[in-house]
Amino acid sequence: MGARMMGALAVLVFAGHASAAENSKPPVDDMRCLAASMFVAKTDTNEERGFAVFTYFLGRLDVAAPGRATAKEMRAVLRKLTRVEVVADALLCNQAYNARDAEMIKLIDEVTRWNTKEVERAARGKVRNSFNEDGQR
Repeated sequence: MGARMMGALAVLVFAGHASAAENSKPPVDDMRCLAASMFVAKTDTNEERGFAVFTYFLGRLDVAAPGRATAKEMRAVLRKLTRVEVVADALLCNQAYNARDAEMIKLIDEVTRWNTKEVERAARGKVRNSFNEDGQR
């Protein structure tokens, strides 16, 4: 597969949303996911989404081992991977990201519904577990 074809495939990887898996743990090592997402972020026409995926895996790595030499480790991983492996990893890691993204969207929807109910309740004068304008309970 040529470099242009690989780039085009990489663009497709993060462009669409795969169906959410129940477990958002990627089937590939987080460091490989970080490397794959960096590759896609730099070749994707939707650079913003690519960097969101990159930031997600960077955060996972930082939480797992604060202060680790992430850049050094990623360079070592990239030296060992072929472009085909990077694209394959990107496909798998994208599924994990999409699953987590779907979970967070559901949570945001729940919080929004809860907030709407609280605002409606406050408008009727039935304030419960809410804050006043000064931020006091």
